Amino acid sequence: MPEKSISKPMPGRMEELLRFFQGNREQFGNPEINALNEAFDLTWNGDHKLALRWSWQDILNVSLRPKEEGLIFCSLIWDYQFHLDLKDKSHAFLYVNHGLERFPGKIEGSYPYPNTILKCLTREGEWLQAALEAGLGHLEARD
Repeated sequence: MPEKSISKPMPGRMEELLRFFQGNREQFGNPEINALNEAFDLTWNGDHKLALRWSWQDILNVSLRPKEEGLIFCSLIWDYQFHLDLKDKSHAFLYVNHGLERFPGKIEGSYPYPNTILKCLTREGEWLQAALEAGLGHLEARD
């Protein structure tokens, strides 16, 4: 399936990371890549849909603009409980920018990794975990 293009310029290093996943999607089980306004999803479709959202969007309305408009958060969406066992069952944020620490109560946990994957329960979960680690590693290697 072809990727959706967006006409608005992408914030920070979003376009770079999007291209990284487009070029390496086979490593991660060929997820569908859906570009959104200031975010994109890697989605594994099936009976229990799973997605990993990479976002530069300030959904918490705290006017956070990290250095060079860095990644604000990375979270799970759809039916992630079927695929993954998380340390903290109360939320699905796997990465949150350090800048949000100034806003207590917004996202619980220690920053920048407020939640962790304890166990992958499906192949899709394993692909998602690999994509998370590779994407964060890609961003860190270029900082």
